[in-house]
Amino acid sequence: MLLADQDRALRDTGAIDEGLQMLARVEAQRRPGPDQLQAAIAAGHPESSDPAVIEAAYDALLRFDASPVARLNHAVAVAQAGDIRRGLELIDAIEGLNEYRHFHSARADLLRRAGLLADANAAYRAAIALSDDGPERRFLVRRLREIASSA
Repeated sequence: MLLADQDRALRDTGAIDEGLQMLARVEAQRRPGPDQLQAAIAAGHPESSDPAVIEAAYDALLRFDASPVARLNHAVAVAQAGDIRRGLELIDAIEGLNEYRHFHSARADLLRRAGLLADANAAYRAAIALSDDGPERRFLVRRLREIASSA
């Protein structure tokens, strides 16, 4: 489920507040490590957050963790901050994720948003092939149908 489609009323605000307080205590130490950066990213992901701040946090995280999945998350953050083409370039430069469904679904979404519908179609199909039957697969199939109906 996309963040924008989530029911905010169902969130555990007590746990969220506790997590934010813990993050504030750690941030005060001014020695960011990978766990702190990941927590800051998670805290900053609500749709009201500045995508450029999240992108900067991912930039910093890459200094600690340049794994393919971290690079994928960074590429998505770059796209969310407004540079979809650059996000696609970054995704396409990642090796080792061909069997990772989130690689294909993230790439498909950026291709769709860039208007490259034929490429998005292929990427959605790859993501669907790697997904189990369930909500994620149904979401991807729905997106694939949207592309087909807009072509």
